[in-house]
Amino acid sequence: MVLWSAVAGSKERPLDSLGADDFTIEVDGKKRDVAWFARRPAGEGGNGAAGWFVALFDVTVGDPMMMKAAGAKLLEVIEARLDADEQVAVIFFDGRIDVMTPFTRDPAEIRQALARLPETSVYNIHDFYGRRVKVTARGETRVTSTLDQSDDTAQHNFAAYRFFTEMRRLALELGKVPGRKQVMLFSGGFNRKWLAKENVAYLRMVDAMCRATAVAYTYNAVDEDYLDRVLAGEAIKRKRQEKAGVTELKYAEKFLAELAESTGGVAWAAEEEDEPATVVETVFRDGRHHYLLGFPRGSGTRTGSFLFCEVKAEGTSDVRAPLGFYDN
Repeated sequence: MVLWSAVAGSKERPLDSLGADDFTIEVDGKKRDVAWFARRPAGEGGNGAAGWFVALFDVTVGDPMMMKAAGAKLLEVIEARLDADEQVAVIFFDGRIDVMTPFTRDPAEIRQALARLPETSVYNIHDFYGRRVKVTARGETRVTSTLDQSDDTAQHNFAAYRFFTEMRRLALELGKVPGRKQVMLFSGGFNRKWLAKENVAYLRMVDAMCRATAVAYTYNAVDEDYLDRVLAGEAIKRKRQEKAGVTELKYAEKFLAELAESTGGVAWAAEEEDEPATVVETVFRDGRHHYLLGFPRGSGTRTGSFLFCEVKAEGTSDVRAPLGFYDN
């Protein structure tokens, strides 16, 4: 049995009244029968599905101010209205997965974990702009990027590979927990243009998250002003019109959007002050209005290829579900 998750309805108004017969699933273009069905909230003909929420902070690159704001909103929601069958885990990623607190309903444990969010960026300025720094005759420091050099590309590929493999490890662990898992990923993202050699690692991560019904909701916790704040923290001055890194920010947003879409989640960019609140509220709402669908894996030879899945629901064209899985 393959377990799949889905959210039906618009962003503002999820549908709770659908039954198993209202859904159709196609795997690699072939229809699969819905052999197992559950929904939350539970209703006639549906079983209840517990709510599991993972707050994942990628502290390798991200604005500490945005991370703190997201943590504060998360704590506010937990203290105000965490349901009896819901639990939250807090995880940091700084090159490896670090579980700050496993699944819990205790706000004090969550608060203690969130208090350990860094006050400043742990990313060095040279990770944005390369290693070469030259000083002009006027005493103003000018930064020259070397990100197009092979050594820098290798460094970023390695960082991305670590991220992909650790996220896959997390998904495999989450797969042991029954039901749908909602992952809130607060990160600065990666430039997918550099990561052509890591596509296999990326798809393996997506595969593991889809199998574990781990849905990722991403927030790009980096904006243009963040680059200026990092420079100020490094005591580096530059001309205001020098906006190196803006293009990289767009690539990072695209990466996070692709990750969210691949798992059936939603992505946000760091554009509005209330975005962290929107992320948390949406994650909790979807966690309380989702469906779990099971279909037979099927017999026959495993091809090892990536099979795309398409989930449709009667009466609505807006269904978010995982992208697919490896047939291995």
